[in-house]
Amino acid sequence: MLKRIKPRRIGWLPAVSGIVVFLLVAIMVIEAISHRTRNRVDVSEGLALIEAAQNADVTAIELKIQSLDAQDELGGGRSLKEIFASSVIMGDSMAQGFSEYDILNASSVVADIGVSLTDLDDQIGRVREINPQYIFMTYGANDVLTTNGDVEIFIEQYRNALREVQAQLPNTRVLVNSIFPVRGETLEKYAVYGQVDEYNQALRELCDRLQITFVDNTEIARDTDYEADGLHLKSLFYPKWAVNMAEVTSL
Repeated sequence: MLKRIKPRRIGWLPAVSGIVVFLLVAIMVIEAISHRTRNRVDVSEGLALIEAAQNADVTAIELKIQSLDAQDELGGGRSLKEIFASSVIMGDSMAQGFSEYDILNASSVVADIGVSLTDLDDQIGRVREINPQYIFMTYGANDVLTTNGDVEIFIEQYRNALREVQAQLPNTRVLVNSIFPVRGETLEKYAVYGQVDEYNQALRELCDRLQITFVDNTEIARDTDYEADGLHLKSLFYPKWAVNMAEVTSL
């Protein structure tokens, strides 16, 4: 007689299987969410980098266009670097932009942040080694503050600086750039910058007495040419400034 096989109890299997399936689904969902979250972070960072690169490229392209326009305006097919090859822009942070933005060769710029007219020994020494045909002196932004509105002291300091430069480089033609007007937050913080016109007028008169060419840049700088601080100038302004100097000097 065949023995009757007792059926196994399988009532617990569906419950266990359900738990396993639930856990697997939960793990998959968590992984999917985590993966998508990581992707969103990566994409966001990537887009930010792309946007920054695009902005940098746009600025570089615009600066190149400005330089080419300046070249066309001056004529002769020479680049600004070639035109100023025998010149030196000597000055403070305003002048430093010519090399910082690659408008002119480094050998055509001798400038330092924060320098004033009473501390030019090092710069004069560096310019003497270059021995250029032309020097464009670019000071005033710091000196207006250090003289605290005393135009007479400023003019005396500039006169002494000019004498020293001419003594050290007697065969070099010296020109003087005007002080750029100050706008925005810097003018609000330092009211003395409101006297820039007075400083420029006195500087022009000094240049006339010494028979030195005064390069007036005040009319070529517009509000949109300034950085947010209202003191420093944007990179796209520098080719325009270079053209003004070149035209005055007939470089």
